[in-house]
Amino acid sequence: MILLLLVVFVIMLLLGIPVAFSMLGSSLIYVIVGILNGGFLQLTTAIQRVEIAVDSFPLMAIPFFVLAGEFMNSGGITKKIMDFARVCVGHFKGGMAQVAIFASTLFAAMSGSSIACASIFGQMMIPDMERDGYDKPFASAVISCAATIGPIIPPSIVMVVFGVMANCSIGRILIGGVVPGLLMCGGLMLMSYFISKRKDFPTYSRATGKERMLVAKQAILPLLMPIILIGGILTGYFTPTEAAVVAAIYGCILGFAQKQITAKDLPRILFNTALGSARTMFIIGTAGLFGWILTLEQAPKLFSDWMFSLSENRWVILMIINIFLLILGMFMESSAIIIMTTPILVPIVDALGFNIIHFGMVMMVNVMVGCVTPPVGVLMYVTNDIAGVSMKDYLKAQWPLLLSLFAVLLLVTFVPQISLALPDLLMG
Repeated sequence: MILLLLVVFVIMLLLGIPVAFSMLGSSLIYVIVGILNGGFLQLTTAIQRVEIAVDSFPLMAIPFFVLAGEFMNSGGITKKIMDFARVCVGHFKGGMAQVAIFASTLFAAMSGSSIACASIFGQMMIPDMERDGYDKPFASAVISCAATIGPIIPPSIVMVVFGVMANCSIGRILIGGVVPGLLMCGGLMLMSYFISKRKDFPTYSRATGKERMLVAKQAILPLLMPIILIGGILTGYFTPTEAAVVAAIYGCILGFAQKQITAKDLPRILFNTALGSARTMFIIGTAGLFGWILTLEQAPKLFSDWMFSLSENRWVILMIINIFLLILGMFMESSAIIIMTTPILVPIVDALGFNIIHFGMVMMVNVMVGCVTPPVGVLMYVTNDIAGVSMKDYLKAQWPLLLSLFAVLLLVTFVPQISLALPDLLMG
């Protein structure tokens, strides 16, 4: 029966059916065939498993983080962030590329959405980069690769999902993403420096002290949001779920106070929030049913036995898991990968003695790298569509940047303290 489930699932994916509907469709076919063969499963049981999967208090953070991101996106925050990034790093070689990467990192600490980051900065910066002499494939590659930082630095919806699936501390997994995210930023900026030096891309002039103070003053309120969130979680003033509510309220107040949001914008913002939240929760619900059936069929044990048959060395197995996740990332959306594979992989890495927070960061970086790899890298398609470049040209420009992301992935994999030091220091 497990073969039927997986074959139907793969066929539906190949037909271009979205992952959530593929999981739901294959699960329902499994249940119906089981009923026809006299099995114990019922359709009502399947419906209950979907409901149980989304019936979790920490998951309430998702719509509020989405709402906070919508307020930030609509509140004129992006221009202030870009100006701040420009006065900080614009004088480095390849100034516009450096600004795009650094601004994406700052924006990640407010929105947590890689697609929003790629879309917003792509539309704002790719035309300007082209006018300044940057080739379009490189501009597209920089923006898309920088957007992978979005869900790594808190707040992050996918980390909340992982925390719920892995039954680990949401606060620790969120804070654990800070150092890996900064490493990704540093790696991309360093690689962009060498590429820009070789191709002689232009830079911004160095900002004066007065200009820096003025820009910093304008950006201080948006930049305070991640400090408030992390500070509140660490001091115990609110839980990660409550932090999402605080983020939404702060984003709303900021938008209205700066007169970037009006009452007329609220229906659009709330509709986008409902749409984004419903999409994520639907994936979680259908993946809950799909994962429950896999558990019934003892798929985690079968996969674990197969992994241990390949090697008994825990680092070798972790590398095999890395390769497995990278391949999945080439074909599936990041949230779906996390929801589907976490219940299977967490018991394996736990048995191997790895810290779950460490493994969570390995998984996060993995799935985000998948967002810029063909054939289904969503960030790649977002920026290529804006830039109007072909996949072939994009991949030629992207590979050095991709190498830097792979280097960070290896560091996060083999140096657990990169993910654990900050949570241990701040949370004990």
